[in-house]
Amino acid sequence: VKTHTCHPNMGAWAELGLQRPRDDVCGDAAATELLSERPAKVPRTKDSRDAGQDRVAGLETAVLNVLQRFRGQVLTARIEAELLPVLVKALSVSPVVGQGRLEATTCELKTAEVASKPVEIEDGRLRLTRQSLEERVCKMRCIDAEVVKYKDKVTGKMLEARVPATVLALLRLRATCSGKPISEQRLARMALDAMEEQAFDPVRALASLSPASLLCPAGPLSVLGSGEIGVVFLEEESGEVVKVMLEDFAKKEYDVFCAFAKAGLTPFPLAFHGPCTVPGGELYSIRMQRIERTLHDVLWATAPCGPRRGLAPPSATRAREIGAAIVQAMQRMWDEGLVHGDLHLKNLGLKEAQPCPVVQLLDFGRSAARSLAPPQCRASTQACRAGHEYDVCRLVVELCQSFEDLMCVRDELAQECKRELRELRRAERDQSDGTETLHRARLVAGFEAFLADEPRALAQAEAAYNAILDAVMKYASVKHDICVDGVPSIRQRSIRQLCKRRMDNCDKLYFKSALFWQED
Repeated sequence: VKTHTCHPNMGAWAELGLQRPRDDVCGDAAATELLSERPAKVPRTKDSRDAGQDRVAGLETAVLNVLQRFRGQVLTARIEAELLPVLVKALSVSPVVGQGRLEATTCELKTAEVASKPVEIEDGRLRLTRQSLEERVCKMRCIDAEVVKYKDKVTGKMLEARVPATVLALLRLRATCSGKPISEQRLARMALDAMEEQAFDPVRALASLSPASLLCPAGPLSVLGSGEIGVVFLEEESGEVVKVMLEDFAKKEYDVFCAFAKAGLTPFPLAFHGPCTVPGGELYSIRMQRIERTLHDVLWATAPCGPRRGLAPPSATRAREIGAAIVQAMQRMWDEGLVHGDLHLKNLGLKEAQPCPVVQLLDFGRSAARSLAPPQCRASTQACRAGHEYDVCRLVVELCQSFEDLMCVRDELAQECKRELRELRRAERDQSDGTETLHRARLVAGFEAFLADEPRALAQAEAAYNAILDAVMKYASVKHDICVDGVPSIRQRSIRQLCKRRMDNCDKLYFKSALFWQED
């Protein structure tokens, strides 16, 4: 868990007459550190000394009771934000002498706490206060939007609008939890109504949907992925990822997640919450660390190149290191009896390390671990072998498809640049005085540089794909006897067809086995 050296509540701890515990202590150690601090000074009279002793005793009891609830947790900024209001409430009922600095600070903190909370209005909706709105806006880094189509109530025509992705994801999740599926057109209309009620303020619209009631982060967040029964959020303040899902498989997914973490294939999950009973079923959430880059991000990386962003793939040497790391991870999965079940480029995280990068896997909704399977199927390796072969073949197919998609995207971008370049040159010829503005000259030079560099970048990207594919195919030929003639190439359709057939055969064995369903 990431710790922070600078905290907004540092002054509040000092006002309470306490020093904030260090970030590397927690539980009983934090209680000992807190209670070792001296309380605020009081006049040295007999009555005040007795009252001060009573105050210290009450303070010790209150602090111990509160810290018992936070035992074993590292004191991050998020935990501190939860701990401090509870601690203030506990201290407000303890014996206090003089009604001085501590009481005044307690009242101020309570006032700030109330001012930062949303206010409930009619129909159970929430409205943010000004202070809470300012806090969330300051912590929000970006607001992604999606274009939706909806039917206008007056004209009846189909129109388009941009709606924040978080609002759409929460409305989709809320509709799923209600047990009443709705169409995309109806979802778009609901999102537009929610935005209109909050004067098209995305922060207020998000708070009005009460994300905390659905086990979602209550603060600033963005959407990393969204589906019919689950959403993956990024909590902007802490940088942690929260996956919220509506399925009974969630506990099994968490256990498999921990099994992959024990094998060193992914960071350990931070927390598991649920169930939260809703009309559509039971809602769960898994809090985890964020993995910054995936294999898709590395192969599709771009860099500024004139007025557009040019392709910046890894070198062939770096690609071979990535391929070796992927093979090492697949061998580790085989040794530990682990099957991922959804191994594509966006689920393969890469962490920079020396001498080679480290693979960190994501999304274990279709995964299985032989150690968690029923006892009678642990000795059988048929389902585990089929699942491992499915992972290898799925990765090969996804590599070929990813390269094909990359070529299509870059070709469309190149055609667009050529059209703009022709228009600029036509405008230059149409000028009566024959002069050329500096701005147009820069655009022309930028487009020409981009179009000249694009073939080289595509060739480098193809070499990177081939290096990774060659490493995976060598592993497949040794482990599962999947052989091809000659040197594997990302453009060979025979490789994709062969792996697709083997993948379909393994699909029936793995996804219908007791290893996957964990049933007798």
